[in-house]
Amino acid sequence: MVYLNQTQRVLHPTPVKWDTGVYLEFHLPDAYDNNARKVGSGTFGSVIWTKATTNPVNEHRKRIVIEVAVKKINRAINHPREAQICYRELKLLQHLDHSNIARIVDLYTPSRNARELHTIYLVMEYAGSTIEKLLNQSATENYAYLPMSKIPRIMRDILRALKYLKAADVLHRDLKPDNVAIDASGKAVLIDFGLSRTGRETNKSAELTDGAGTPAYAAPEVSFWRGGSYGREADIWSLGCILAALLSWEHLFKNQKRKVSIYTTLIGQIPAHFMEKVYDPLLKTFMETESASAPCPADMTPLKEYFSNRNKVAERNDPRIEPALSFLKGCLQYDTATRFPSGYNVNCINLMTRLTIEQALEHVFLDGIGITEDEYSVQPLVYDDSDRDIDDWKCVLFSEITNFEARPDTPRP
Repeated sequence: MVYLNQTQRVLHPTPVKWDTGVYLEFHLPDAYDNNARKVGSGTFGSVIWTKATTNPVNEHRKRIVIEVAVKKINRAINHPREAQICYRELKLLQHLDHSNIARIVDLYTPSRNARELHTIYLVMEYAGSTIEKLLNQSATENYAYLPMSKIPRIMRDILRALKYLKAADVLHRDLKPDNVAIDASGKAVLIDFGLSRTGRETNKSAELTDGAGTPAYAAPEVSFWRGGSYGREADIWSLGCILAALLSWEHLFKNQKRKVSIYTTLIGQIPAHFMEKVYDPLLKTFMETESASAPCPADMTPLKEYFSNRNKVAERNDPRIEPALSFLKGCLQYDTATRFPSGYNVNCINLMTRLTIEQALEHVFLDGIGITEDEYSVQPLVYDDSDRDIDDWKCVLFSEITNFEARPDTPRP
């Protein structure tokens, strides 16, 4: 049985087997291969890998076959809040165009009208295995699929994407190994923007702080502050957590119950001005107690000692370890402002603030990897994501799908 959707595209029901043995049904257009396999599942949907045949750009170019990731979104069409998040991601992906950001190539639905809208298919270029998957394979097989020689480039690529997002006035807010893929050439590509926001939104909404991102990779101001007062520096903290995972094959802050203790042990004293914004009085008291005996935040010794027994990607005397830990220390700083903060031990000198995107790109850890100077032109993203009821959101989403403008070399017959 085949379906004709609102743009008269033929869609074929295609069952895909999941690890549990259950088959999930995906609707794939004619240009797509029905020999698909599972990639993974997220908050709002499931993702499969398959191949698709592109349209020729002109009469002189032949059709080519590309690998794509097809995301089936159905859990986001039943509640206004989730539909709003889905809309934001669709607008972001259509606006962004950068080599370190996965490109949207198709958008469709089997539904014939907005009232019946129940499923959206978002199709992206397949960017390769995620860092999370490669780290799990490394741990299982005791083999570094991402050795030290590849890590500086991964950091550089993510920073290039963040620099582009900054120009577009976008905060990613959920950087983690599961949201960064590594393609066949070793290039890092950001693949998920479900929690991303524009700078305009961060200034107007206090809800941004509540539950944003993945706890083990969320910056402390995201985890503990209330009031939506954090900025793109939160993405730099998450980048540091990714580097720590690449070095150790472990999530640095995976133990949420001991998160504050790990902060003070590895990073150092928590400044008083930071704790003033902590919303939980009991947590604030605990932070003050833990911080009282913590080392200076400029002290590299705790990080060096921690990774001396956990480094999985380089020999102990590898000269790249020192700059890697320096880079990591620069990412994992509480303070994001260029000022002398109050509340530190007076004996703490050479206090550090969290690296900016530009400072991180110039760090010695990234020396010698051929940093490209190509610039991407992008305007700040503006869209209307005002609160709506679910019926209105269905109309907005359906219109977005119907009016989607595919790039020339995409699999749309």
